[in-house]
Amino acid sequence: MAVFEIGKRYDFDTVVPTIFGITYKDMLVKAIMRLDVAITMDSSLTSKHEQAYPQLPAGAPKDPGDLMYIQFEDPDGKVVVMATDWISDSSVVLSNRDKYIITLYSATQTEVDAIKDYLNMNGIDEYTISKVT
Repeated sequence: MAVFEIGKRYDFDTVVPTIFGITYKDMLVKAIMRLDVAITMDSSLTSKHEQAYPQLPAGAPKDPGDLMYIQFEDPDGKVVVMATDWISDSSVVLSNRDKYIITLYSATQTEVDAIKDYLNMNGIDEYTISKVT
């Protein structure tokens, strides 16, 4: 089982993407907890586990109360609670992403589109570009 540390950021995939989504990037670990605390942040945890259990790897606990849960915060500040057994161990990597702010003065829409194309071609698909008026 992957080890997560509070205060660190991780990228990972889930083992049942139809229920939990596929890939999570730059997720900040805020807390590690048992179900009784986790369920106060996401009341659907028990039903999610019941749906996912048949697709989880062998040895995963059937009782959602036997799982450990992690409270993550995504880059936009949204809280996500996930059981460690729902995360693909082999996919967990410590995130080394930093956030940058770029200010362009007097750029045309064509130049901005070229920058977007460059970012996308290089696998950078999480960005915000806003026009200031």
